[in-house]
Amino acid sequence: MAEPLRVLQFLDDSQPGGGMIQLHQYAKWIDRDHFRLEFALPSEGPLPDSLRDIGETVHPIDLKRRFDIPGIRRLAGLCSELGVQIVHSHNARANVHARIACRMAHVPVQISTIHNSIFNYGVSAVRQYLYVTAERFTARWCAQIIAVSEGISGDLMNRYGFHPEKITVVPNGVDLDRIEPQLDRSSARSGLDVPADSTVILQVGRLTPQKGFDILLDAFSELQRDHPGLVLLLVGEGSSRYDLEEQARLLGIERQTRFLGHRDDIADLLCSADIVTLSSRSEGMPYTLLEAMAAGCPVIATRIPGIEEVVRSEDLAVLVPPEDPEALASAISGLLSDSARVKSLGEAARRYIHEHHTARGMVEKVQRIYQLHYGRKVQ
Repeated sequence: MAEPLRVLQFLDDSQPGGGMIQLHQYAKWIDRDHFRLEFALPSEGPLPDSLRDIGETVHPIDLKRRFDIPGIRRLAGLCSELGVQIVHSHNARANVHARIACRMAHVPVQISTIHNSIFNYGVSAVRQYLYVTAERFTARWCAQIIAVSEGISGDLMNRYGFHPEKITVVPNGVDLDRIEPQLDRSSARSGLDVPADSTVILQVGRLTPQKGFDILLDAFSELQRDHPGLVLLLVGEGSSRYDLEEQARLLGIERQTRFLGHRDDIADLLCSADIVTLSSRSEGMPYTLLEAMAAGCPVIATRIPGIEEVVRSEDLAVLVPPEDPEALASAISGLLSDSARVKSLGEAARRYIHEHHTARGMVEKVQRIYQLHYGRKVQ
């Protein structure tokens, strides 16, 4: 048997999020007979620590600035030292740096994954222009760009100007082991100090404007009039935490709202929830949505690209317009009074994700991309 191809996964963000989840999925599901994985990541943070904990080799690469020439040289040197044959980078800054480093180190294949569009973040028009220009210029040195959703693919073609043949859509998938709870519902709620008879609404994500937690807080405030026993669990960290805590205080819902910070026990949190919401303003393809559906939780989410292509029918989840707390509150209230609908949504969502969005299936598709392009390069 031929030696496994040496693949370096490169991400310049060490914090919890879609990139962190996906790198763990590669570590778990990659075919070790054909691929040897290494990781290049920032030296500190939850992601490198968690990968080291499961025995993966992590090489520290810290990008100190938006365009870091010393960082490119360090990455190129690492590729040469390890004899890397494929570099797979994730998100805009890492992609640009990786492509240049691969060219310097003569790495045969560079693959880029784009988890979210730069236009979905609250950055200035100047920064958007610079990022897109850098992506376009360096894309010639990239074998394939992987978009995590059709929505991202469309954005890459229409706003970045990439040729359709350069892009392959590989939807995110769920590690089904990750959503198996360790606790029963009663114990999970007890650990959160949530009364057993409360109705729990859960939202998970980075506390940033993109995720629309402020919309959810406004909706939750409206719900208090008719549903006084509600508890809202907000899971995640981010730049908006202080503002959101202040918003909850001003709305008079701070006692019913729990800011739980970053949590690793997502399965137990899902087990404790009655309804999962995603009030996002924009998304690539959110793992929060996929995991909640896979766990059989009824979901209410915003009708935006990345969510719509997962929720392909009203049998799978309830969709509401973005930026509309009244519609979100109404949808939550409607589910609270319809236990049959809650049950049917959860069952249908679980079946759909288990059939169409598994981590193992996602990694198998990416492996085929590796083999296809490395085969072309070495012929």
